[in-house]
Amino acid sequence: MLGHYNVLRQNRKHEKLDNIPVCDNFTRMKNDIQYKILRSQATTGDFYDRGPVYLFSNENIAGYMPALGDMNGANVLTVCASGDHMFEAYLRGAANVDTFDINTLQKCVAELKTHMIRDLDYEQFMDFFFNKKHFFNLRILSPIRHNFSPELAGFIQRYNSIGRHLFRYNASQHSSNDPFKISYVANPNEYYRLRDLLPEKIQFHECDLMDLSEKITQKYDVIMLSNIMDYMYPQSQSMTEKWDWFYKYNLCPLAQNALSPNNGRISFAYHWNMRSDVAWKNFINLFKKDVIHKRYKNTNHDLSLHRIKSMLHNVKWDIVSILHQNQK
Repeated sequence: MLGHYNVLRQNRKHEKLDNIPVCDNFTRMKNDIQYKILRSQATTGDFYDRGPVYLFSNENIAGYMPALGDMNGANVLTVCASGDHMFEAYLRGAANVDTFDINTLQKCVAELKTHMIRDLDYEQFMDFFFNKKHFFNLRILSPIRHNFSPELAGFIQRYNSIGRHLFRYNASQHSSNDPFKISYVANPNEYYRLRDLLPEKIQFHECDLMDLSEKITQKYDVIMLSNIMDYMYPQSQSMTEKWDWFYKYNLCPLAQNALSPNNGRISFAYHWNMRSDVAWKNFINLFKKDVIHKRYKNTNHDLSLHRIKSMLHNVKWDIVSILHQNQK
């Protein structure tokens, strides 16, 4: 359509159409086309429905939960992934947690761990996931398999067919990660406390982040996006360009459609192995000044950066960014 408009303008030079600015609809269309091109070049090929799954998070979720504020009674939306964002939210007092993921098999992981936490002992859970000799030993699941949904039963059958190719790593986690940063893994008391907090059914939206704001019909106090931004745009893009596009096309629609207008928070942009957060703080301050406060000043958004203990062995810090809505 833009091409048609330009041809029309060229053929009617005598009317001096060049002096007429392109209307907002055309500008938006041009930006949308550019955005779709960028998205087509993104590194999302590793993430797709029924692809390899994460069994445990590689983020220190419990470490940045305090930065998301009081979660008692909160309505939360989070990426499903391993289920650990959901579990940590319930441990922090969330009243409801809805999940989303492009990979429906991640729901199976969350469901499996939910059944185990509700009906098996901590020692059995740890044996199943962290004992090399008994890793994914299906005999441990025998007492609870009758409760599995057809989807979860199919997930187990898939494991019988392809083995550890079903997982992102050849074990429960990458060897560089410290699973004892996960609350219910590190502390049996938290495991048993979580047992009493989990709902019987996981609320799950099958979609990627691009479609999420259109799928949601309610407002959330907290939304957790992990590091999805890293995989949404081409690696050739600069950091400023990625943040600009992610804020405009992902965070803003999500905040408008799904985030509470009263102190809603979105965590995003998790990064590992940060020796210093000074450069990131400077970047975020400039982004707020040059992008949010100038071009999107009516959004009432603020950004904050938080340094937390790293999820990696022998590394000090990770960082996470948080968007705050209507902070004044």
